[in-house]
Amino acid sequence: MPLIKGVNIQDLHFGHRDTERMYEELIQVKNYLNNNDIQILNINGDYFDRKLTASEPAIFYAVTFFSELVDICKEKNIILRVLQGTRSHDLNQTSTLFQHYLNDSDLDLKFIQEVSEESMLGLDILYIPEEYPEDAEEYYKPYKSKEYSMINGHGTWDFVAFDNQIEHGNQTSTLSAPIFIYAEWKEAVKNGFISFGHIHGRNQYGQKIFYSGSFTRWNYVERSEKGFIIWEYDTDTKKYKVEFVNNTMAPSYEAITMKDLFPDEDLKTLTLEHISEVIHIAIDAFDNVRLDLSGLTEEKIKILKESLSENSKVKVEIRSRKALLKENSEPAIYEKYKYILNRELPINETIKKFAKEEMEEEVTLEKINELLIPTS
Repeated sequence: MPLIKGVNIQDLHFGHRDTERMYEELIQVKNYLNNNDIQILNINGDYFDRKLTASEPAIFYAVTFFSELVDICKEKNIILRVLQGTRSHDLNQTSTLFQHYLNDSDLDLKFIQEVSEESMLGLDILYIPEEYPEDAEEYYKPYKSKEYSMINGHGTWDFVAFDNQIEHGNQTSTLSAPIFIYAEWKEAVKNGFISFGHIHGRNQYGQKIFYSGSFTRWNYVERSEKGFIIWEYDTDTKKYKVEFVNNTMAPSYEAITMKDLFPDEDLKTLTLEHISEVIHIAIDAFDNVRLDLSGLTEEKIKILKESLSENSKVKVEIRSRKALLKENSEPAIYEKYKYILNRELPINETIKKFAKEEMEEEVTLEKINELLIPTS
């Protein structure tokens, strides 16, 4: 069996709002597992969003979905690996609530709570759950010199530059999770790839590091495509393929301004009826809309706010004049720094470029990588 196929899901966050809706969307994962020849299923952290109690509905959906995955894995002989995510999210709940499944002789299940290796089906796999070692450099050093078909984990790689793509919890430990520097690990995946959880926006670094993102959308920040990862690895040729599968049931979130709806028109000359008609057409195209009425007269804003107040899918806002003035003065700055805002480069190369252009300092990538690794 040289060609191994698998599915990776991450950041389900059972216990976040709209858990019931997300559970319904997860039918897509179950259907894919049932309808395809899959050998391995990885859950790469943050199965839970917070500590759940037995009396709330979210725990029912979390337990039910895991039970359904177990049934599929047993029926189709799929290997199941579950990684510990962020401490404040998972809180060891997967290994505690689902501990009894370890006694099922018909199920190949492991809960991964510390860095570990595994060889199976011709694959050499490294698991990196989220941990908070005192000396991350020494802790992970033994694994950087080895070669793996795949590294599954939960955490942050250096090419991800912005914290707003990470779902933070209330970290109780004084130790922080490390940032992994790809340059230090690239030989370990010379013939393999990396699939991680933790970053909620879909991200990819070349053909080596993949974040499928959180499975669904919950707010206006998470507007990237959502879903899960499918992969295949040929153990003879060491060739692999990784693909994203979209969650087509994920709700859409869109922020709309009057400039978006009427780009070349004078807002003062438009009738209320025309404005209202265009707004409602725009609203109907999305599941959730944040509507900025800035630019309209106070009278029109008042009438529109009142007419939209009963529409639960619409959030109306009016940005301040100060914010609008700032917005109008920033295009040149955006152009200058778009390589940062658009994440065009890995974070270490971004820092190097910024230091050279803004501070006239030549900083080596090696020095930057050293500084990016937490020392405590």
